[in-house]
Amino acid sequence: MDRRFYMNTTARYLLIILQILYLSACAEEPVQVQQIGDLTPVSSGQIIQHTYYTLAYSEANEQAEWVYYMLTPEMVAGNVKRKDDFREDPMVSTGSASLADYVGSGYDRGHLCPAASMSLNTASMSESFFMSNMSPQHPSCNRGKWKSLETQVRDWVNIEDTLYVASGAIFSNNKGTIGENRVTVPGYYYKVILDITKPYKMIAFIMPNEKMDNDIDYYVTTVDSIEALTSINFFPGIPDDLENDLESHSDFVKWSGSTTDPSSILDDEVVVTTDPQDNLSQYISISNVVVSPTESESVTLINSSVNAVDIGGWIIGDKNDPNAYTIPEGTTIEGNSTLTFSHNILGFGINNSDEIIYLKDDLGNVVDTW
Repeated sequence: MDRRFYMNTTARYLLIILQILYLSACAEEPVQVQQIGDLTPVSSGQIIQHTYYTLAYSEANEQAEWVYYMLTPEMVAGNVKRKDDFREDPMVSTGSASLADYVGSGYDRGHLCPAASMSLNTASMSESFFMSNMSPQHPSCNRGKWKSLETQVRDWVNIEDTLYVASGAIFSNNKGTIGENRVTVPGYYYKVILDITKPYKMIAFIMPNEKMDNDIDYYVTTVDSIEALTSINFFPGIPDDLENDLESHSDFVKWSGSTTDPSSILDDEVVVTTDPQDNLSQYISISNVVVSPTESESVTLINSSVNAVDIGGWIIGDKNDPNAYTIPEGTTIEGNSTLTFSHNILGFGINNSDEIIYLKDDLGNVVDTW
């Protein structure tokens, strides 16, 4: 046999074998999946990292631009009760807003990371009461649709397992400032939620800082729109192609367990057939406390629902004073109205802004504190 023919034939066989081996190796090589990186939002402001949530603090507005946290079923299944331990955040280098800023303002100390989502342990619950986690919310917003949205997110996490949530203010059409530190009263609030258990999905909401009448799905928007309004980059660790797709779509129906807004139970026909107090007492809160050393103190309650609420037997008290005032039977607050109790009626003094005023319902449950 011609030696050159043998070598050429052998070389061709070897080349074929090598090609087969190469193609086989390529076929068995695993497809590289793009990894999800750090999901912490990116914006201006001082980054404050607490154990259970992170925030970016805006000194100009004396509140967080965003508060970001990972939510799990364990976080909402704890049995730690809220302590109302409102206090300044020592980690804010310029100093956070104070409790005194909210006194007498008529606005709630509205949680951006809800206390009810931090019931895992005493540390998580305590952290949720830093003033850096508060924003001045109108009572009917904080206790109405915003509360319904927070409840819906907690319902979702029990189905989806793990969610990533960011909440904050949109500083547009603001309603002025409150307190010595001039805390901005935002015109709107947002909440964005990410689910990275497949199929991936996002949803976002914008709500005005006022009374709202629509179900929460009415306030659904896209993450893209909130980023345009706030200049915040949410969930930057998502691969760009996936991020672009998720941030441009929000579909309330795709989220498992989405239900009719709980506040819809306040329709007139339902109130007639149930005990209205079971539904309406949640809308009573302390809207103002006047502190005075000259016996001109007062406590004002507000009813942010459209229905009159019977508050007979409820108690207004000072945690530092053993005396308390029991509201007479038959006393009601009309819908969207306030009721003020003066020093002569209360029977106890409120001499400094550090005193904590509480409101209890007729079953002894603490409804609100100031």
